[in-house]
Amino acid sequence: MLISKIHKVLAIAARVPGNRQRFLDAGLLETKTGQLVEHWREKFPNLQPIDKAEIRNSPGLFLANASDVVYRGTTSGSRGQVLTYFAGEEWNRLRVAARMRSLRWWGIDDSIPIVNVASRLQPIRSVDVTLAGEIDEGFLTRLLEVLSVRPAVVRGYPSRLCEVASRLYGKSLPTVLGVIVTGEGWFEFQKSLLERVFDAPFIDEYGCQETGISGLTCPEANRLHLDSDRCLYEVIDGQLVTTDLYNFTMPMVRYCCGDVVELEETPCSCGRKGLTATVCGRVEDTIETSRGRVFSGNVKLPPFPGILNYQVIRRETSIDLILKEVVEKWSDRNLEPLDNWIRHTFGNLEIRYFGKPPSPPEVPPREVLSEKDWISQLTSGSWGDLFDRSLPQGNIAAAAKLLKQAIDPSIISGSGISEATRNLAIAVSQTPTTGNPDIDRTIGRILLFANTVLGGDELLCDRAVEILREAEGDRFSDPTQFDLYLLSLYQKTEKLQSILDYRPCQIDRFNIHHSLYGFEGAIATARNRNSPLTKSLNPLLAIFIADLNFFASRFHTAILASWRELIWNREIWEISRITDADSFLTAWLHLRRAFWKNRKTPEILEAALTKLRETAKTPQEQAKAILETGYVNLLLEKQLDSEFWLTTAMQQSQNLDRTLEKGEFDPLPWSPILRNIAQGFLNGGKPELAYQCLLASAPPSSRVSAFERLAKHCNRKQSPIFEIRDR
Repeated sequence: MLISKIHKVLAIAARVPGNRQRFLDAGLLETKTGQLVEHWREKFPNLQPIDKAEIRNSPGLFLANASDVVYRGTTSGSRGQVLTYFAGEEWNRLRVAARMRSLRWWGIDDSIPIVNVASRLQPIRSVDVTLAGEIDEGFLTRLLEVLSVRPAVVRGYPSRLCEVASRLYGKSLPTVLGVIVTGEGWFEFQKSLLERVFDAPFIDEYGCQETGISGLTCPEANRLHLDSDRCLYEVIDGQLVTTDLYNFTMPMVRYCCGDVVELEETPCSCGRKGLTATVCGRVEDTIETSRGRVFSGNVKLPPFPGILNYQVIRRETSIDLILKEVVEKWSDRNLEPLDNWIRHTFGNLEIRYFGKPPSPPEVPPREVLSEKDWISQLTSGSWGDLFDRSLPQGNIAAAAKLLKQAIDPSIISGSGISEATRNLAIAVSQTPTTGNPDIDRTIGRILLFANTVLGGDELLCDRAVEILREAEGDRFSDPTQFDLYLLSLYQKTEKLQSILDYRPCQIDRFNIHHSLYGFEGAIATARNRNSPLTKSLNPLLAIFIADLNFFASRFHTAILASWRELIWNREIWEISRITDADSFLTAWLHLRRAFWKNRKTPEILEAALTKLRETAKTPQEQAKAILETGYVNLLLEKQLDSEFWLTTAMQQSQNLDRTLEKGEFDPLPWSPILRNIAQGFLNGGKPELAYQCLLASAPPSSRVSAFERLAKHCNRKQSPIFEIRDR
């Protein structure tokens, strides 16, 4: 079985240009045919391993398939070497299954949340939560709120988890079921601190995403088990070399990830099959000690009385020791055990002690906006600037806090929103109205926004409608009507269907932000309904955002109805009812109805497309008609001409969006087209263009992108021991 798996991935990998020369050098390929030689098993040990730097220089040369792409991963880039890789459906399914299987060893099932703390780790399941940001009192408060909802497992980089644990030392904490450390090597003092503070079992996780490696320690013997079903593991010159047996999209064969690993020779006493290993650290992470140069992971960093968290920096002639956190009764007398350990480990070097790095100077708080000014900026100003300020006081305070929590990238949940934010939304909905129409209207809209992020809560939605009716009467204002009807894209409720009046609509900044979250929920609804459009117009989210950008200045509520038809695949309104829409918009609405109603009837689609072209007068409308032509071809399952459509996208991008500077290209509206033409470039011998098309066609995510920016800035990996060479 293993032999057939290796043969399959080798045969696929042999076809990509990046592997050809090293396969030939190893004697794995027939020179004339390029096929694997008959005795490939004898030649396989001759194959030279390859590392991330070689792939990163020309990643497209390692792309074997541009059609089966369901997973897009990016290495952490902790050493400035980011690599984006792609994998297919089977790889992703087996990856998830392997992870769930190892978590069950510890009794962690789908009902137990995993809280990722102070890292770049994303929620994997709907119950999981991630917190990022500066580890301050606000961060700790949010963490305790999440943990108080129900017993959970905490997970993160050991260095960051120890920063959290040292701040929580001595406090009574909610129940924690386990502590999973990942992403870095760990040391004895860290294990001691984390077990003491969280009063939970310590679980070591090892992974290398781009090669499918995953591993978890077992509870019986505490040995790290590698997932041998999905990967072939070898150790060459001390480094782990992996062949991913299931990534047929971007196969990694004999990939050296840079980790120094020792494979255990004896089976684990727990009885589970497969390899177990000890990870010693990164190949470049060595440090000079009294017994010579060793891998930093092999240095024992023990716990010391009174010192919770510390960091060792080895210089040429000295040791810098940073005492990050100490207990209250700590004194200089506690340094003696530490002195002895340093001299035993590193020899007779100067020891320089430093206290906890000073906190950055406090920035004077900016002027707090009044309720009136805050509401004005919410609907017409920059949200970034708005939420950099302190929240307003008064009747709007709780709703403002709710909105900030709903969009705050420092906490995201697999289900869309944290339990703490959910509870706050309920509390705001139960607060009596103020009698001030502007404030009540804003509170109602914020509740609708929270409902969108929650994924649809009927009681919350109904209460928001009540508040808005009281504030606005029977005829809702344009922005409010947009917010209300946006919910019907993903939330099945009869009450919302009668709200929409078909008329031109002035939308505001709040509508724009709200729609980005609403579109994501709408796409999830379409996917759950197995809408064929989610496959042929993938990513459909990019199309909705492109529509909004194009029509924002001339928006009509009929566009909302058109989007709803695409999601639900049924006719819900009469285009003939529209008498105040311009001719181009009307033609576009007829075409979009044909998308779902006549998607396999070329003559109807072509007729609607011709009408759209005829009504296009401005360069912007003409560019939109060209873009829609590409969408129609996708619906008709045509393989687009790669060269033509890439050139067209580059030429028409600035016509489509006049805000772009000369030479700029916005790939978002063209994402489904770029995804389609990637395979054509690959077949045509232009793998780098294929790779770039896949990169550019990534579906946007409002929560993830904001979270990534914050986590990358605040929660980088940080080894507790490393060497700095002064010269």
